[in-house]
Amino acid sequence: MYDTFEFTFIEHPGFTAELTALTNDETYRVFQTELAKRAESWPVVRGTGGLRKSRMRLAGRGKRGSARVLYLWLPKRRVLFLYMTYTKGDIEDVPAAQLKTIRNEIQRIKKAFGEEG
Repeated sequence: MYDTFEFTFIEHPGFTAELTALTNDETYRVFQTELAKRAESWPVVRGTGGLRKSRMRLAGRGKRGSARVLYLWLPKRRVLFLYMTYTKGDIEDVPAAQLKTIRNEIQRIKKAFGEEG
């Protein structure tokens, strides 16, 4: 288990815009706390270079109506890099054409944080 005060959360600019349209600060705070406790337990999305996919509960929606959050866990730096969020109604899965671009960007982020591989 991790203490959430030992983490740094970094948001991709696109993530911030998407998040603002989906939820409020309190829901986001609860999500961050839950994510920090289980950063390594969410599945890695194949073809992304290491992004994991979590779920964030949204008010008035069931589990299937929750938001999907793609994030990168950088354990050496104890950083959670929040990359992308969407609802299942918007995107079923990340389009294959986008995966190469995402993978390249994730590799650059890992290199910048000294967590290549």
